[in-house]
Amino acid sequence: MDHKKIVDQKIKVSQQYSNNKELIDYLVETMNNFYYRYLETTQDKDLHTQELATQVLGAQSTETNSMEILKIKNLQVRPHLIEAAKILGARGGLTVTYGLLSELKEISPEKGLIIIRSRIDWSKIPVELSKSFEEKKVIFEYHSLGEFRKNLALKLEEACEIFL
Repeated sequence: MDHKKIVDQKIKVSQQYSNNKELIDYLVETMNNFYYRYLETTQDKDLHTQELATQVLGAQSTETNSMEILKIKNLQVRPHLIEAAKILGARGGLTVTYGLLSELKEISPEKGLIIIRSRIDWSKIPVELSKSFEEKKVIFEYHSLGEFRKNLALKLEEACEIFL
């Protein structure tokens, strides 16, 4: 690609994301693409990003199907889910809530700071468990629009590793 095309492309991208609304729209669209793979459950499908709190965007889902819950292979989570499923089996079963959210600390084309959190929570039924949730926090700091576009999906993917 020649230099003029590269400059033209950078100008086009800068114009497209010239204010925070376009950046947030891009963030929302990118997050929406992650829900199908990581957060959809037998109960919650077709998830979309919502404002969960001031400057916090994301989605949550719930799963009660133990066979689906136990598909998680994450070694930090799986043994605790098995423990909870055994204890809660006689009490109506295990309920797990999955969440992916982005806390917008600062967002502009020039720089930004977004805290991305993913969470698996199985604490709905009050029983004594050795652990009742797992959370992963990824700090995404960028210093240019190009860095934002290039790394947003990578940072979301890093946060979603908890669900595997």
